[in-house]
Amino acid sequence: MKDDDEDCGCCCRCCLSTLGSTAGSVTGCFVGVFWSPIERQILYLIRYRSNLDDFATQARELEALKKDVLVLVDDAEKKGEEIRAEVLNWHVETMQIEKDVKRLQEKIEKRKGCCHTWCLDWRSRRRLSRHATKKSCAIDAHLSKGKFDSISFPAHPADLRSLPTPDFVPLETSLKAINSIIGGLKDEKNKIIGVHGCGGIGKTTLMKQVIKQVDKEIHFNKVLLVKVAQTTPDLKRIQDDIAKLVGFEIEGDGEYQRAATLSQRLKLWKKVLIILDDVWERLDLATIGIPYGEEHKGCKIVVTSRVEEVCNKMESDKNIEIEELTEHDRLKLFKITAGLADSNAFDHEAEEVVRRCGKLPNEIALIGKALRNKPANQWNVNDAINKERKKSATTSH
Repeated sequence: MKDDDEDCGCCCRCCLSTLGSTAGSVTGCFVGVFWSPIERQILYLIRYRSNLDDFATQARELEALKKDVLVLVDDAEKKGEEIRAEVLNWHVETMQIEKDVKRLQEKIEKRKGCCHTWCLDWRSRRRLSRHATKKSCAIDAHLSKGKFDSISFPAHPADLRSLPTPDFVPLETSLKAINSIIGGLKDEKNKIIGVHGCGGIGKTTLMKQVIKQVDKEIHFNKVLLVKVAQTTPDLKRIQDDIAKLVGFEIEGDGEYQRAATLSQRLKLWKKVLIILDDVWERLDLATIGIPYGEEHKGCKIVVTSRVEEVCNKMESDKNIEIEELTEHDRLKLFKITAGLADSNAFDHEAEEVVRRCGKLPNEIALIGKALRNKPANQWNVNDAINKERKKSATTSH
């Protein structure tokens, strides 16, 4: 009887809450607290079927809520959101409760064999009814914990260091430029670095590769790449692009307020690299809200442009020119993009194509892809060059 006397008040109230069928649910629960242990054991027998039914209902509700929570968790994870710790802990507790529920259900199933009064084991029935009541109380409390206001935290902005660079080919000229840029970033005196080269020489592709490799030598808390690409840049759009990469939205239209907000957020990062790609005219960094120099000594800025003069107007501390590809690099690039990297069979034809393509890596790569997997005797070089040049002219306007 000692085990029976240890029933908690919660379980008593749960099992006696249904006493309302004879004395009213509120009165029944109140009086049940003061019932003697023997009376409670009798009530377990009287309420045997009802307690088991309540337990089965609670178990189904738990299973339904768990499924709903897991659907929300799956949706959040697909969005890259971080699941809250309380949700993960609730799920772990749910799995343990489900194990207890399964064991109790198995015991209940075994009891269904004896359906005649003279076969009944009253002690066993009382024990099952008591366990079902206690477990119903536990499930009920756990169900209330599972009604979350929020499942997850918003997704963190994507790290640009994971940006794919399928167009990058490790050419001697390209690697030299990348090493020069990273070397310039390592020099504490350089706050703004200008990278210049003619259109189509591959500045954007190089910048993406710099982002992937810079962490090997310099650790930046945040790396941002923003495309400017306008003769009259939209400063508000540039601000919004930077803010999204940092993980927030700038509210309002006030010029000074927006710049101050962005500057304040960028200063939260001890070391940050901002790449402003394809700049055509001087940008006022203060108006945008990009702190550097004494305002933020950990902020490094790389500006890419077609002409060195723009880099100078941006007050760059060091300028790096993207040189034209060597003849060896041009041939290598074409063969790789045309699917001939492991063959010397068409070297003569490849050299002729490269000669007609010129020295721009972007154009060589485009022509190589256009002729990929085609026999050399079917290469219509003029047609391929004309088509790609028309495409480039269309997209540039």
